[in-house]
Amino acid sequence: MLFYVLAALVLILLALLWTGGLYFFKTAIRRTPKTFLVDNPNLMPEPDNEIISSASDLKWLDVQPTEEISLQSHDGLKLHGAWLSSNKGSDQTVILAHGYSGKGREMAGFARFYAEKHGYNVLMPDDRGHGRSEGDIIGFGWLDRKDYVQWSNWVLEKVGTKGEIILHGISMGGATVLMTGGEALPTQVKAIVF
Repeated sequence: MLFYVLAALVLILLALLWTGGLYFFKTAIRRTPKTFLVDNPNLMPEPDNEIISSASDLKWLDVQPTEEISLQSHDGLKLHGAWLSSNKGSDQTVILAHGYSGKGREMAGFARFYAEKHGYNVLMPDDRGHGRSEGDIIGFGWLDRKDYVQWSNWVLEKVGTKGEIILHGISMGGATVLMTGGEALPTQVKAIVF
């Protein structure tokens, strides 16, 4: 009798763990609205926070001559990004990696910094499962690392093989560019910033 009681308790525990795991998978990893993040006072940007793009940075990006681009990932997803050519004809490029539940456009502050202060080309991809890119799963950088290798190769096709590339990410994007650093990157990738 004790055996059956313990077996039933184990089955109930496994069912609860399975249900809880599915809930957290849907909440954090599936591409769904993240309503639990809305109006969270712990996540509100502070006025002097340099990581968040300001309204003026977003307005600046709106008037820039960006080119909407796309590529197909190694596993068949259509990934989208925005390309901003250097107004100085530079062959140096920064590829910006956004954070969790974000999109490339939200990196406008960094894009402005690299474009105006350094004259770089800027690529702002939407990671898989984010923005306009396809995908239902948020991989927290692991699934995106190979995409950033492809974006790096795309940049070299655009600017030429003498180009130099910086990978710059914040938050989840920082994890993405660090994991990308473990892949076989073109030698033109000179720095990873997170």
